[in-house]
Order: sequence, then structure tokens, then C-alpha cells
Amino acid sequence: FSVIGDYLYVINPVELISYSLANPSKPVESATTNVGWQIETLFPYEEYLFIGGNAGMYIYDRSTPSSPTYVSEFRHAQACDPVFVQNDIAYVTLRNGTTCQNFINQLDIIDVSNVRNPSLIKSYDMDHPHGLSVRDNNLYLCEGIHGLKVFETDNLLKIDDNRIDHEKDLHAYDVISLAADHLLVIGDDGLYQY
Repeated sequence: FSVIGDYLYVINPVELISYSLANPSKPVESATTNVGWQIETLFPYEEYLFIGGNAGMYIYDRSTPSSPTYVSEFRHAQACDPVFVQNDIAYVTLRNGTTCQNFINQLDIIDVSNVRNPSLIKSYDMDHPHGLSVRDNNLYLCEGIHGLKVFETDNLLKIDDNRIDHEKDLHAYDVISLAADHLLVIGDDGLYQY
């Protein structure tokens, strides 16, 4: 879910649902949109909602906050698909797994400066990527049983050559950069703070 201004946006496995928070103690549903299937993540960026699902990344315009509208999508083979967007670049992790079928484990870097025509910049092989976060020029990438990796993103064509850290002693599912000097990682045994 995400709260932006007076609206709450919620995803379930197939829909994007908008709620008015004009009266926060009594949210009112304003629209329900069928997005696709196996929807997993929702990331707001500027006037858009980036939605990650098993079949791709979907982009919705929220310039009418009560009823976001479809803009475009970036399709990929079936895989679990978290997404994070910063500076017109979408970072998408794809991984295999029981509910995600079979697929290569990779990080896709996608140019979304033209939201109507997102384009792949480059793909990188990964071990088993899950959630991710970007702060300034650092990409924090959870690799499940393979831990947490940190990459520098100054050169999007050489991210794999710019790994600056690898915490191997944890099982990392998701990461949130709370501030430039505060990272929260969710893993098998709970929360880790860096």
C-alpha cells in the first residue's frame, strides 16, 4: 500500500484499489482497477504508480488521484517482481521460486523517463533477488539466503562491477532505506538495522 496526499492506494493479487482519506477515520473506496494477476509490489514515483507483478511492471497515472489510469507496462517472463524507482530509472528484481514458476534470477534496469514506452537498459544475473531499495547512488538488494548486497549505481551499465558490500550472514527478504545512514532489513529471523 501507499499513502499519497489524501489517498490510500492498495494492491491485492489482481487489483489496484483507491481510497479517499478526506476523513481518515472513515476511508472511502473511490476506484478499483483490475491490473493483471499475481500483483506483488506498489511504488509511487512522481505522478505515477509503478506496480510489480509476476508478468511485468505496470505504470498507472495518478493525476486524477481518485481513479488512477493505465499508462503502459514493461513485460517480462513470469517471475516474482519487486520494483523501486528513482530518477526515472526502475530497478526490478526477477527471481524463481514455487509461486513464481521458473525463471532466471536477475536485476533489470529500466529507463522510465518516457512512461509510455519504458525500455530496458541492462539486465544483471543475481543469486536469488528479493526486495530492494535505492538511496542516492546506492542500491541495496536482498538476495534471500545469499544475504544483502550493496551496489553503486553511478554507471548503470556496470552495476555488477561496482558491488561495494555483501552481508552474507543473514537471510534478507526486503530492505528499506529510512535515511542516508539508517537501513532496515527484513529477514528470516526478524529485523536488522544498519
